[in-house]
This record gives sequence, C-alpha cells and structure tokens, in this order.
Amino acid sequence: MPSRRIERIAEAIRQSTSETILYKLKDPRCGFVTISRVEVTKDLRHARIYISVLGEEAAQRTTLRGLQSARGFIQTELAKRLTTRFTPQITFELDDSPARSVEISQLIDKAIAEDESRHPKPGDDTESDTQSERTPPEE
Repeated sequence: MPSRRIERIAEAIRQSTSETILYKLKDPRCGFVTISRVEVTKDLRHARIYISVLGEEAAQRTTLRGLQSARGFIQTELAKRLTTRFTPQITFELDDSPARSVEISQLIDKAIAEDESRHPKPGDDTESDTQSERTPPEE
C-alpha cells in the first residue's frame, strides 16, 4: 500500500498535469483528455499517468502521441509546481478501465439473464404454469 506522501504527490501530479493540459497546452491533438489516475514509484523518480480520451481508438492514439510529444513541456510545468527534490519522469498510458468496466457489466447482465432463464423466481407465473393449474389433471 502506498504511503500517504506518495498518494499526495500523485494527486498533485494529477492536478498539475490536468491544469497544464487544459490551460497551457496548445496542441490540437490533445483535446478531451481526462487523467484518471497517477501511479508514482516509491523513490519518486517515475510517474505513470493514465488518461482517458473521448472518441474512437484512432483519436485516442493521436491524443496519446500528442501528449508524448509534449511530455517535456508538461514535465517542466510540473517541476515548477512540485516541491520535491526530483521531478518524476512522466509517461502517459491509455486507461482501459472504463472499457473493461463496461465489458464486465455486460458479462454480469448476460449471466443474470441466463440464470433467470434457467431458474425462474418463485412467484413468476409463466403462461404455461397458470394454464396447467387451471385444468384438472386427466384420469
């Protein structure tokens, strides 16, 4: 579990990077970017910044390339705001957790639907059940 200091630095990196991208970065490729999380190593030398981008996969890759090319500028802005001995080397990665969460949600919905079709809930009267209850059994 990361220490409280590392969590604070990760949050400061996330906030500073977000503001830099939003207000200071002029690259048109870097639109609609959300920084979802930041992971910082224990020695504070490296930071991995996970981004989420609206749009198709091609737009996501283009935005990632734009951020990679602006990495030096973003890191310089980050150095101005952080009060640590070292400024972490930053890398950007696409965060696939939103896509994975949608996929997992669809799998759960599918499993629930299959389970309900195999095991109907008590009290759910289907048409065939109510029909068989009305007619007396033949002798």
